[in-house]
Amino acid sequence: EKNLRPAKVITISFGPVWFLTPKMTKEYTGLLDRFRDEVFPTIEKKLGVPQYRMVAGISMGGINTLILSMYMGEMFQKAASICPPLYEMSPYASLAEIWDFIKQTGARPKSMITVFGVARVLFSNEEEWKKFNSIELVKTVNPDKVPELYVSSGLYDEFGSYEGVLKFVDIAKERGINIHWRPAWGDHCSIDIPSVAEFLIPNR
Repeated sequence: EKNLRPAKVITISFGPVWFLTPKMTKEYTGLLDRFRDEVFPTIEKKLGVPQYRMVAGISMGGINTLILSMYMGEMFQKAASICPPLYEMSPYASLAEIWDFIKQTGARPKSMITVFGVARVLFSNEEEWKKFNSIELVKTVNPDKVPELYVSSGLYDEFGSYEGVLKFVDIAKERGINIHWRPAWGDHCSIDIPSVAEFLIPNR
């Protein structure tokens, strides 16, 4: 649009698989602390403090976006989380429960093995997993400290996460969080690019 200054786009990666979690018992946790205490200050020291901050992520990045929205929400004006793999079911559920979930959602077994395998590497038990799970976090976060959210998920997501994302959205709405829900007609990370672009326009 006219009169809009181009944004500075910053991409952040800690490797092929990483999640912004508080420090827990497993060695791969604690990146949230590092992001808050090291990465974030370093970026703004080099580039200056912006007038308007937004964060966006896809899939694994979508989960990290939600985590930032709830742990550091006051730092951002908007956050777009696209196809985050969210589940009410614990990665420590029984094999029978996981298999029932796969049949119910149409998720690919290989995809679920990947998701729950990574979760078990990160979290020692179900209690630790709940501290990270966005569906649990949104139940207790202060709604006034959560930025305006855009959340989307594919109806036929092969990770079986559509129902979990919808649960997150319903809880967020009930708690008065300003959230834009965009179901997508497709599989994992089907993106409605125009609606994401429109959402990310400042002051819209």
